[in-house]
Amino acid sequence: MVAVDRTEAFRDAVRRASGQGAGVSEELRARAEEGLGRARERGPRSPFLAAAGEVGGALALGWAGVEARRRDYLEQGRVPEDERDRIEAEAVLLLEAAREGIAGLEALAAGGGGSAHQAACRHGVALILSERLQGVAALFDSWRGIRFK
Repeated sequence: MVAVDRTEAFRDAVRRASGQGAGVSEELRARAEEGLGRARERGPRSPFLAAAGEVGGALALGWAGVEARRRDYLEQGRVPEDERDRIEAEAVLLLEAAREGIAGLEALAAGGGGSAHQAACRHGVALILSERLQGVAALFDSWRGIRFK
């Protein structure tokens, strides 16, 4: 997944809408322009969000490394068998580390406190990462099937 910063497109759309809008007062236009020019200050991230970012980033980065070696793993004779075994071991370690990270996130979500909405959001984040991990694991299992066919 790639993040795309659409802030300027949003600001342009607000400027167009406030400039063309009938019945929009000058005061409202000035406040909108002032708000668009100001950079949003970010506060410190919660321990849960920091951990979720680490788990998601590690899963994506690790899987990209395994994906780069896909042909080496799948094509027999391309690399020696011990190298294919190393690729498999790396993938298994990646999946296990991601599972442990998600388990940690679920524990943080369960004991995180805050409102019911925050708890539901935390559980949702853990669920999304868990589903992403399941997809990666299923893909790697299909690779294993191809290798040992």
